[in-house]
Amino acid sequence: MCHTLGGLVIPPLAGAAIGRDWQERASDLVKIVSVVTAQFLGSTRHRSLPMQGDLRSKPYTYRYLPPISQDTWVQVGVWGRFADEGLTPFWLMLHRDDKGSGGLRAALQRLMASELSRKIRRDEGHAWVPLEVPGDLNGPEVVDALAKGVDIVLQILRP
Repeated sequence: MCHTLGGLVIPPLAGAAIGRDWQERASDLVKIVSVVTAQFLGSTRHRSLPMQGDLRSKPYTYRYLPPISQDTWVQVGVWGRFADEGLTPFWLMLHRDDKGSGGLRAALQRLMASELSRKIRRDEGHAWVPLEVPGDLNGPEVVDALAKGVDIVLQILRP
């Protein structure tokens, strides 16, 4: 427990929260996503879902969360291409429906009917929701802010 709490000694993200010099804080950003997504995995049967990608070799790193319906998956992660545009580095991605089950369509309808609709991006067939956190929060506070943002989106997406 002490090791985990010690790992959350993260100074405020400042400009990295809006994409400015985010690469310099990449390890902190990944640590924050790892802690937050682990909270959502908890003791579910999906608790072993690993972090994927590596910001040293790819412009993203993320973790899948348990599906919101049978074939509808979301990822929460850091996407450098959005941060490079001056946007938050944290995003929740509603994965495109490769199986044609209609789960994405239903979840996307709920998302587009929400107050978040104007912030959603539709790149590569996925739906991307920015997860904005204040730049003046540190450690556990930034983890809590990101977790709250993820939870809000998941509540909207669930049937």
